[in-house]
Amino acid sequence: MNNVLPKSRITPLVQGVLRHEAKDFRVDEQLGFELDDEGEHLWLHVEKTDNNTDWVSRLLARMAGVQNRDIGFAGLKDRYAITSQWFSVPDTHEKLDFQPGPIEEGIEILACRRHTRKLRRGGLKGNRFAIRVREAEGDISELERALDEIRVDGVPNYFGEQRFGRGGRNVSKARDMFDRKYRPRNKHEKGILLSAARSELFNRVLAERVLQGSWNKALEGDVFQLEGSNSIFTSEQIDQSIVDRLLEGDIHPTGPMWGRGNLLSEGEVRDLEQGVADQEPLLLEGLEHAGLKQERRALRFLVPDLNMIQEDPQTFLFEFTLPSGTYATSLLRELVEYRDASISG
Repeated sequence: MNNVLPKSRITPLVQGVLRHEAKDFRVDEQLGFELDDEGEHLWLHVEKTDNNTDWVSRLLARMAGVQNRDIGFAGLKDRYAITSQWFSVPDTHEKLDFQPGPIEEGIEILACRRHTRKLRRGGLKGNRFAIRVREAEGDISELERALDEIRVDGVPNYFGEQRFGRGGRNVSKARDMFDRKYRPRNKHEKGILLSAARSELFNRVLAERVLQGSWNKALEGDVFQLEGSNSIFTSEQIDQSIVDRLLEGDIHPTGPMWGRGNLLSEGEVRDLEQGVADQEPLLLEGLEHAGLKQERRALRFLVPDLNMIQEDPQTFLFEFTLPSGTYATSLLRELVEYRDASISG
């Protein structure tokens, strides 16, 4: 999926191998707020290696004697990686006795804290990444130039391939679901398919903006989002203040997350967005009938702390922080033409 989407710059990319080992891909959650150290929920900071988030959630549910739906976490983390993330477990009567230490092979509790609320999806500031690329070949000077450009301009905010399932099959399943040829096993799978359908339409709109070179520029009729916020606004005209705020990274143009209701964009932007959606009438109508509401998503994200360390002539370590809801692979694809060893072997 992601490998066919247009890139924001024409650069002789470095080639390399991603996830040669689990330790080559490290992700650490950043909550962005302080825990209360009191309340009805026990929050567990867990480090996992070569395990997926759902497995850890189910394990904690069994240990706590609660339903899996009672376990809270902010988002799914990569399996073939070393990741640390928070889980919340309901403990109204303070009877649970979790302690820091290993609880299963590849799963360790780092800390136990209390908080008044359950951890909800998306309830974090962002994620800190340390990603190693091995067997690298290419023009390093061009790679360094691309790093400088990305620190200023950011990158297109594509949904990553993990959003769509292996080979993009979740989008095909979504089409079959809307066409009543496939029935999801449960609400969880239905939600995954709806998300894949919305993400597909968003990526297509963003791809058009990338092709026309406007993914990080303001067009007449754009809807803008404030950096670090879900707040959006429109502007009657693209004046110098809008241009300056875009250059400073204070605001970003947005694209549609499709659902019921009218597009908030106008003019040429609306025509572009509607034109893309009209190419997929089954997804368009299915999302509207599913009851989802129109939302917006930024067309770019910023990576001001992007850093690269050359560990040896063929090994590079990329370090950076991304806001919640963005994908490291959407950044890496702008820098490296990579083969994912965890998939291709």
